[in-house]
Amino acid sequence: MLEEILANSSAMEREVIEDVISSVDSVEELKSRLDDILEHGCISGIVGSMIYYSDTIAFFERHKEEINNRLAELIENTGLNLCELFKNFDNYDPLCLDTYNQNLFAWYGYEDVCANLRDMIEEMC
Repeated sequence: MLEEILANSSAMEREVIEDVISSVDSVEELKSRLDDILEHGCISGIVGSMIYYSDTIAFFERHKEEINNRLAELIENTGLNLCELFKNFDNYDPLCLDTYNQNLFAWYGYEDVCANLRDMIEEMC
């Protein structure tokens, strides 16, 4: 099942999926891990690879085009702006030139992939 998902995934999706599955041994553990991530968010420190700015900024830099595309789609679908979507968004840095907003967007990208993966697993099982 995961091989099929990975084969049809973007680079960011593959990175997140591989990170999440590295700490589980079964589909049930995977579902539980995804539920935990989605309930608590990366901000909680539950994702070891997304705690430090050095990690989140590197993730953002590797995947900023896809993250921006996902954000644009989210804004288009909801009609909300970035300040409404991210309560901690630094409105003085809308281009994400500073680490704070890059960090928020990296967490968003990681969590969005987890949400989509959880939905795919539910559909398959």
